Amino acid sequence: SIRNPHWSYIHLEHMHSTSTSSSISNINQQEGKEELDPVTAQLHLSAALSALHGLHGLAIPIDLLHITGQQVWLRTPADDRSAVLAAVGGWMSNSGDRWRIKGWSHWSASALGRDAGQDL
Repeated sequence: SIRNPHWSYIHLEHMHSTSTSSSISNINQQEGKEELDPVTAQLHLSAALSALHGLHGLAIPIDLLHITGQQVWLRTPADDRSAVLAAVGGWMSNSGDRWRIKGWSHWSASALGRDAGQDL
């Protein structure tokens, strides 16, 4: 319903470490040649959720809706939105991979409503 939406849509960006040993990888990422695959995205999301929330985090349903380059759009139950945002916003892998929250919305799968001008 309008007052109690069932879903939240979240827009994330997958970020790589900026160490000098992976400078070629960073150049490829900046040129848009590197594509994040759905398996890696799901593994990194699961790692973030389990790191903060344990088994409860792994039980949160997440639907990957669209992946373009390093951009990921996902859908999760509205009641679990804050848990997902907290988990992915503070997670970093051992190799330095992390998520950047680009926006979220209850109504739009584009999830552009809370970008706060980071791309200016």
